[in-house]
Amino acid sequence: MKNNNFTLIELLVVIAIIAILAAMLLPALNNARIKARSIACVSNLKNIGLASQMYADNTKYMPYCNDTRYSSPLWNTTNWVALTSPLLGLDDLAKNKMIYQCPAYVNPNLSGHNTSYAINHFVAELAIAKIKTPAKHMLIMDGGRFKITSATPNSSIAPPYFTGAAAYDYLLTDLARHGKMINAVYCDGHVKSESFDLVVKSATNYPYGSASVYLFWDPIKGVKELGQLP
Repeated sequence: MKNNNFTLIELLVVIAIIAILAAMLLPALNNARIKARSIACVSNLKNIGLASQMYADNTKYMPYCNDTRYSSPLWNTTNWVALTSPLLGLDDLAKNKMIYQCPAYVNPNLSGHNTSYAINHFVAELAIAKIKTPAKHMLIMDGGRFKITSATPNSSIAPPYFTGAAAYDYLLTDLARHGKMINAVYCDGHVKSESFDLVVKSATNYPYGSASVYLFWDPIKGVKELGQLP
């Protein structure tokens, strides 16, 4: 009678082939997952950009980082998340806040008006009449925590956060969640995945507090594109 059972050697060969195939497929699957999260993030920013434009059309000002009358800007009721969320039909952020959560962000503590995105400090609260080239100025981009011990990310971002006396050691780690790219929505509403290296260098190549060199950051004094790094 013919024996149809696998021999030990045959089983080991099959296992080895499966292991090789898995090693070949897993990186591709991981890249596909990263890409899918980045696409969802772009969609979030597109919606947030639309709501910001609606707010600006109504008030003639860009949404502001926070209302300085309150001592805790991440929790007050008038930061840019609170100002734009009703325009997206999200009156109850406790129940529906997915648009303000980047799917690649690993820290889930985004309660209240906290968000994994950050508004450009040099654009927030600015009168729209002063923004002459809105397609060149970043409005909101991927954000992050200042320190690994921080419970929540910061709601605004600016070059001084990257370098000098105000540098925060964990910000770059959170900003690298899409690998080599950072997603950003511009003042005209278009969304673009910018080079991680170019964004970081544009913030760190100049002395503390200097945002005026790049149009990406400063709509008033900026003169250079991201690609015009020294």
